[in-house]
Amino acid sequence: MLAGYSFRPRLWALALALAACAAGIALGNWQSRRADEKRALAAEQQNKHVSLRGVFRPELTVLLDNKIRNRRVGYEVVTPLRLADGTHALVNRGWFARDAKEPAPPKGEVRIEGLALERLPHALRLGE
Repeated sequence: MLAGYSFRPRLWALALALAACAAGIALGNWQSRRADEKRALAAEQQNKHVSLRGVFRPELTVLLDNKIRNRRVGYEVVTPLRLADGTHALVNRGWFARDAKEPAPPKGEVRIEGLALERLPHALRLGE
């Protein structure tokens, strides 16, 4: 140690260091809670596998524009599936490139498997 020198941190520097430590701990806890939420959501989605039988209604198909995959612009194809009880389920049949021809849905009764979503993505939201 240098002769005549003693380490005496100023009060504001100590307060700043303590505030930075507290902020770091708070952010770490927030990230941990957020990770738990994402794990719970993933587990919930795993439990929503469904299998449906019905007939596609191609005349009611909706194309969600400007969906980008691998730096290519395209569409998401959403087609209603009429179930045996008369209700409908929206089925996202996938993405296709803008310059490609839209794939036609299968004709007749089909059986599909997938994940059921309680809420529609923001792309289909019309308002509150």
